[in-house]
Amino acid sequence: MSRKGKFYSNVPEQIVENLTLCNTFITVFFVFQTGCGGKITNIFASSGTITSPNYPSNYGSHADCSWRITVPNGFVVRLTFIVFDLESSRNCRYDYVKVEDTSGSLIGLYCGTKAQFTVSSSGRSLYVRFRSDKNVNKGGFRASFTAVNRRPPPGKTFVA
Repeated sequence: MSRKGKFYSNVPEQIVENLTLCNTFITVFFVFQTGCGGKITNIFASSGTITSPNYPSNYGSHADCSWRITVPNGFVVRLTFIVFDLESSRNCRYDYVKVEDTSGSLIGLYCGTKAQFTVSSSGRSLYVRFRSDKNVNKGGFRASFTAVNRRPPPGKTFVA
C-alpha cells in the first residue's frame, strides 16, 4: 500500500511534502523546516533536504535545531551541504553545525562560509545539530541527504 501527499508532523512548523508511505519505510523527497527550538526531528527516509530556520533568508538568534537522519538497513547516509553560510569564529563557538556519526563520534564541527562539501556516516544514521547565538545572523545552510548502499555491487567501488 502506498499513499502520497503532504504530511504534517506532530513537530510544530515542520512540513514534509511529497511523502510516500510504504509498508517498509518512508521515502521523503523534500523536507521544509521553518523553525526550531531544542527539538530533535527524527527523519526515517532514503533521501531529503534539511535547512536552517528561515532559509533562504537569514536564520534567527538562539536557534537550536537537531535532526537524526536514519536510512534503511544496509545503507549509510551521505549528507551534502549545498549552501553553507554561518557566522565564522575560532573553534566555531558562536554559530555552528555539528555532525555526529551513528556511534555518536564527532564527524565535524562547521562554521563560516564554505563551498559545497559532503560527509558520510559509517552506519545507518547521522545526527545534525545547528545552533546560533544572539549576535550575527547569516544566510544559513541547505543540505541534502541520500541513502547509499553500504555494499557496492560486484566489480564496483563506492566512495561514501
